[in-house]
Amino acid sequence: MTQVYDTADNDAGGSQPTVSVVIPAYNAEDTIRRALDSAAAQTYDNLIETIIVDDGSRDDTTRIVRDEYPRVRLFEQPNQGAAVARNLGVKEARGEYIAFLDADDQWLPEKVAHHVDLHRQFPGLVLSVSGSRKDREPPAAETNGLTQIRHLRFRDVVNLADIGFNYGCTAWFMQREAFMALDGFRPEFVRGQDSELLWRITAAGYGVAFIDKELFVSYPSWDRRSSADWRKTMLTWEDSIDDALSEHVSADGQQFHWLSQNETDEILAASLTRRALLLCSIGEQKNARELLKRSFQHARPGPGTLMLYAGSFLPARAQIFLLDTAKVLKRRLKY
Repeated sequence: MTQVYDTADNDAGGSQPTVSVVIPAYNAEDTIRRALDSAAAQTYDNLIETIIVDDGSRDDTTRIVRDEYPRVRLFEQPNQGAAVARNLGVKEARGEYIAFLDADDQWLPEKVAHHVDLHRQFPGLVLSVSGSRKDREPPAAETNGLTQIRHLRFRDVVNLADIGFNYGCTAWFMQREAFMALDGFRPEFVRGQDSELLWRITAAGYGVAFIDKELFVSYPSWDRRSSADWRKTMLTWEDSIDDALSEHVSADGQQFHWLSQNETDEILAASLTRRALLLCSIGEQKNARELLKRSFQHARPGPGTLMLYAGSFLPARAQIFLLDTAKVLKRRLKY
């Protein structure tokens, strides 16, 4: 369901709720100032604290925070991944709401204010997710103060290939109480922890909304993630996401009551194909081929899926080259 709400300040919810910022950081010396400065520049005036959990950085991240941002609450842990770091940050937080920010991203000044305003107008929401733009992309056109929102259900978010927006944690603004009730992010998810928790939130029936407005700038930087071995990370994620799909979409072969059999098959086929594409990008052709075979059992493959399957018989470098070329062509056609 899509609705429009006025982004002007109002007093619908009475006193202003308290908000804590939680930032996991790993080797973020080049970007942490940008993230922290964007949090400090927020127009919302009841943002009570900024928490950084350093996840075993080996650079100057902690020195920068201590020396240049003495009011920031800094916690340190051995490298355990962003899920564990975020969970610790939320545990230590004192705000009613948690605003997540990645150490390499940048909030726009009114981000927190927009989220608070939405939650005050719709008190049943526990999570809102904002729109974004990538670094070097031009800003979207202004909307004269009116912003569209989408109320999200489980079937809207479980097929990540069709979700249509950046669902990463920098987009998130969530009730701390609900986060704790759901036990937070699952540590075994070194990647995709945000999508898995989003599934659990919507499956539990909590109110979730997407704000169709650019409220942060995303700076992709895979080398700063909490893993030095990207290939190992991807393979670990593949095992975890398979378990999560079995839990959320089908159990012992029976789809949950909120999904039809066709929806279940479409979701599983799309997920398997998307994961196969990612495995091909790291040279795991054989594993990717097995996923594609599984996807064929759920839905008739389209031309793109068949081309991906045929390409999986090529040498890994050749397929990676073709995949990269296809991305460039797609980007050029888009613009």
